[in-house]
Amino acid sequence: MASVIGKRQNGRTYYYLAESARVNGQPRIVSQRYLGSAEDIAAALAGEGGVPARSRHLAFGEVAAVWATLERLKVAELVDRIAGTRSAKVPIGTYVAVAVLHRITGPGVEWGQWWASTAAPRFVRPRLPASTWDSVRLWQRLDRLTVGQLEQIEAGLCATVREISGAGPALAVDVPSFATFVASVDPLAAGRSDATLAGLGLVVTGDGAIPLVSRAYRRDVPVVASFGVLAEQLGARHHRLTGADDVTLVFDTGQHSQLNLASGPHFVGALPPGDHPELLSRPATARRTVDPHRFPGLTALDTRATVFGVGRRVILTHSATLHAAQARGLAQAH
Repeated sequence: MASVIGKRQNGRTYYYLAESARVNGQPRIVSQRYLGSAEDIAAALAGEGGVPARSRHLAFGEVAAVWATLERLKVAELVDRIAGTRSAKVPIGTYVAVAVLHRITGPGVEWGQWWASTAAPRFVRPRLPASTWDSVRLWQRLDRLTVGQLEQIEAGLCATVREISGAGPALAVDVPSFATFVASVDPLAAGRSDATLAGLGLVVTGDGAIPLVSRAYRRDVPVVASFGVLAEQLGARHHRLTGADDVTLVFDTGQHSQLNLASGPHFVGALPPGDHPELLSRPATARRTVDPHRFPGLTALDTRATVFGVGRRVILTHSATLHAAQARGLAQAH
């Protein structure tokens, strides 16, 4: 539904064409188009309206959505409460919040260039020029945060996320190639001293995979011997912060050997097919096509099997594409 609305500014009325729709059952304005003053509209109807000499396009939707989420989580307030605002012109909490906003909406783009290309200056406070936001100043401020302060910030965010999302199931995951991923989405971070960061272990919400607690580890400081140790540490910290014990392990091929799955934890992961010959003996006709468009050549059998003495749901998959590639590789090796 469209309507024309007027807004008073400096004693004059300016008009906008507003499009309305129902959002979550409530009427909301979903778009606005500036029409001008009454004189501008009259001139346009008479065919006398001129063509704009220039236009400016700013990223708004995703920037506003991310900033609204950061405000809902009260990230800046939490960081300032723990780290202290000191006498800086820009509180460190604002730096952290804007850093997250930049990483999500403008990775790989210099801060000043990104800032000037978005609508962020219109709603981020305090209002500051683009020259304020640069990588050097950001890292100088972030380097002042101690490990203890970072843990307190994480604990505060964990509590807020669980309050908003509810106390649902949690998943423990490992991202061993985290540094490679960061460098791929944000080349500006590749030159930092923390480029030796090898991986990141996380406990995330089961719904939405929102991080609750994390542990970064480095190649040159092997304090984490395996994903099993990492998962135990993350699970213990998650329990201290939330009181919840049920954390489901999520792991990739090969990581099962690092875990004590015989102790009975909930898990979702890849197991060696050779450990379950009864599944491998099932005929190919027992498998069904998964999705011919998204996963061509992939078939799967959804069944149950005994894993470490416990009856569990298992899914046996077979990829014709991978099978053919492996056959070619073996033929070339011989």
